[in-house]
Amino acid sequence: MSLSGCTIGPHRQQDREAAAIAGGTRARFCRLCGEFGWSSDAIVETTAHVSRELLFKNDYFWLWRLRGQSPFTVGAEGVPRIVLCIDGAGQIVHGGVTHAVGKGDVFFLPAEIGVSAFQPRGGVTLLEIAIPDAEVQN
Repeated sequence: MSLSGCTIGPHRQQDREAAAIAGGTRARFCRLCGEFGWSSDAIVETTAHVSRELLFKNDYFWLWRLRGQSPFTVGAEGVPRIVLCIDGAGQIVHGGVTHAVGKGDVFFLPAEIGVSAFQPRGGVTLLEIAIPDAEVQN
């Protein structure tokens, strides 16, 4: 497993080696600097509006990193999601209601809401978290 994420401080190589030894996961979180490290097998889905990168997937939760400058969607039908803004700003729009989103803001999207629009103001980076249901694998 080769990681290329952690870029802060002299611990970079040590973090890569520790993650490589642990193995079996697409992403590792560096506890020293707070960055993610990604393996070369990370799943990236890029559309005209957003880059959606599956960073982590196990039986308990799934984690995507979304980057975009044009409107894109967040959430999924019938599945609760958590959206965390880690850079930039924008707004989540659903049912005619707009919610401002800025760096550090966290939103819970209940399963009943489903898919919502996200309208960034300039570039934005979000983390989207799903708690998978054995019968619904979105």
